[in-house]
Amino acid sequence: MKKQEEAKIKDLLFEATAYDEYIKKQVWENIENELFKGEKSEVGDMKKKSRVRKWKFTIIAVAVLVGGTLCAEPVVSALQKYFGQTKSQDFYNPKEEVFVKAETELYKSELGYTTFYNKDYFEMTQMENKEQFIARTGKQDGMVEIELIKDKSYETLVEEFGDGKIYGGGNVEGVQEIYSQTDEETNIYKGISLCNAGEMGVFKITIEYDENNFTARTFCYSIENQFVYLNPVRTQTIENGKGVIKFEYDKHQYELVRDTSMPDIIRLQKIGSNLSKRGDIVLSYQHRIDSAKMCMEAAQADHQNNVNRMKEWVNSIEDASERAEEEKLLLERIPLFEEIPNDLKVSAIKIQTGTKRYVEWNYYIEDGKGGCYDLFIMDINADGLSALLESIEMVEGEEEIMEVIDRAYQAVG
Repeated sequence: MKKQEEAKIKDLLFEATAYDEYIKKQVWENIENELFKGEKSEVGDMKKKSRVRKWKFTIIAVAVLVGGTLCAEPVVSALQKYFGQTKSQDFYNPKEEVFVKAETELYKSELGYTTFYNKDYFEMTQMENKEQFIARTGKQDGMVEIELIKDKSYETLVEEFGDGKIYGGGNVEGVQEIYSQTDEETNIYKGISLCNAGEMGVFKITIEYDENNFTARTFCYSIENQFVYLNPVRTQTIENGKGVIKFEYDKHQYELVRDTSMPDIIRLQKIGSNLSKRGDIVLSYQHRIDSAKMCMEAAQADHQNNVNRMKEWVNSIEDASERAEEEKLLLERIPLFEEIPNDLKVSAIKIQTGTKRYVEWNYYIEDGKGGCYDLFIMDINADGLSALLESIEMVEGEEEIMEVIDRAYQAVG
């Protein structure tokens, strides 16, 4: 197998079922360490001090004419209340050793989706049924094209644009990668993802950037990762608002932290934690626009894709003895995804995840308004966890009902 393909498979193992980037890395770490022994992690230690760059983001949002039928458009105030009017999103660029600080704000589009894009970094061009976001310094520094296709099925587009491989992961709203290649001569990466939006059509998202440009990669994938299509059901969910999760925890031992590079995710972790140790994080959670059942089913499909991808890699090993060894290892490290009885007082679906060696729990908790909370328990043996789970409830009110600290991290893991 070509080294390029092996490296791509490695990346895919990290793009797994959990949507917290740090936790995804931890969940798959043991599998990766065994399947790819001796290989170096893509992101190393970051020791040098960084300087700050300020960028502004905007969020693209909502509703279109689809097949002559108007999808009800949420009013601006409902959008702002549901998604937030502004957000911060920071990240560390390990190649340039700089810390990038980004500010986000709400913006409306005509194609029927929401996302984030950096208005200073990208120039947006609107065309019929598509929008392009091209870096002002040139296409090599990042290009994202989002197209709404109404006259072809999802399956037809997979056949037309896919490269025939199974890719694990996908964003939380159903965007699935079907093509992923880097041109060996130009070093330009190209990825194509699809999102089946039902009666609205299929969204096709194309990303291109120079593999050496970490900032371009981050800004491009920010657009895809924050993509949310808005059909009438989701529009109604937005207008309904969302319930707020509340629970009790030991404030002398733990703190709630929002990593500003992923502002939709909140973590409960040991006070003073720098995220360098697996045991420092107890749980993470984020709100989702879809129901618990829909989110669980999407995660299950992603899980199966990841398992298939791992089996595909093992089966590709030509040496019989090496393949047999890896098959045995795979059986030991195969990730779990099993529904088990819900032990919360609130309506939820509980999934046992992780591996046989590192068991974790994932709760999809109904918020009472049509959406849910995706609660990921990383340390099932954490002090006080039982009492915390016992105290979970959904309440009416502002989202910031619990004290959350905003913090930016220079490096992960």
